[in-house]
Amino acid sequence: PRSTLFPYTTLFRSVVLAVQSALSLRLVWANTAFQDEALYLRAGHLEWARWLHGAPIPDFPAYFSGAPVIYPPIGALADSIGGLVTARIMSLFFMLGVTSLLWSTTVRLYGQRAAVLAAALFATLAGTQFMGALATYDALALLLLALAAWLGVRSADCQTRARLALLIAAGLTLAAADSVKYAAALFTPVVLAVAGLTAWRRRGGAAGLTAALVALFSWLALTTAAVTIGGRAYWRGITTSTLARAHSTVPASTVLQRAYIWTGLILLLAMLGIVLASRRETRGKLLPVVLTVAALIAPAVQAWLHTTVSLQEHVVFGAWFAAIAAGYAMARLSRVDLGRGWAAV
Repeated sequence: PRSTLFPYTTLFRSVVLAVQSALSLRLVWANTAFQDEALYLRAGHLEWARWLHGAPIPDFPAYFSGAPVIYPPIGALADSIGGLVTARIMSLFFMLGVTSLLWSTTVRLYGQRAAVLAAALFATLAGTQFMGALATYDALALLLLALAAWLGVRSADCQTRARLALLIAAGLTLAAADSVKYAAALFTPVVLAVAGLTAWRRRGGAAGLTAALVALFSWLALTTAAVTIGGRAYWRGITTSTLARAHSTVPASTVLQRAYIWTGLILLLAMLGIVLASRRETRGKLLPVVLTVAALIAPAVQAWLHTTVSLQEHVVFGAWFAAIAAGYAMARLSRVDLGRGWAAV
């Protein structure tokens, strides 16, 4: 009920987004183009030259870790308007959208109080600040991934036709996220599970299974079509950059230690959320588990590959989901005592 909503919600949301903006903006002018930024923006300009003038360009699809026809041309447009700074600020807007979607998703799952805390945790995460000041396709991919999760959660409160439409849209958006950055596909099962568990929580097991399957089939349809249209060059790029990525020599313990440094607080709070939900929730016990496991996916994969390349970006994808469970845990802590419950938070 609206009468029970956490007070001053709009003010808190504005403060969180303002703090996130300030933390990222201080990095925007801190240095010149990172190697990946230069590569993607240059590729975008060349793609425009090919589309407009038929100019020959390198075989980007064969080795890029994301479709070169999606983010690079968008980034190149921003670069043409105001240079690298504008392209980086565009990533900041993407990340502000990511935080807003985290807020909206958490509100529907656990209420306004949890949403305030989840958004604040995520917005001040070091990786979030970094991605908001980096002109690469990570921010756009995470925005689409978060939108797909929000659509799946939002669908649980709708009538049948609207629910199916939103679930189909969630699957298509998820496929778009995976196209922008192929590694985002690691979190496809998480989004499907969140959509299914949310529907199960609201409407029972049959609705949960249906939700997961509808989103899955729409994702599968668009993904299959995209790979088919892209052809061998795109499949080679997906294989070499993601599916059969070469192993490095960094010890797995080093990878896990660095991942913990980046996201340890959120991970520990999310685990606390699992414990608290197991004592209170009925159908919702599994949801915090799925949200927390998402934070372990990228570190586990990169530990297996023995590499720390882009680890500081990849862990943010899982942290977005884990922040929901962490916000839930902190909201529960704040209610331990009506007078002094916020002291723990």
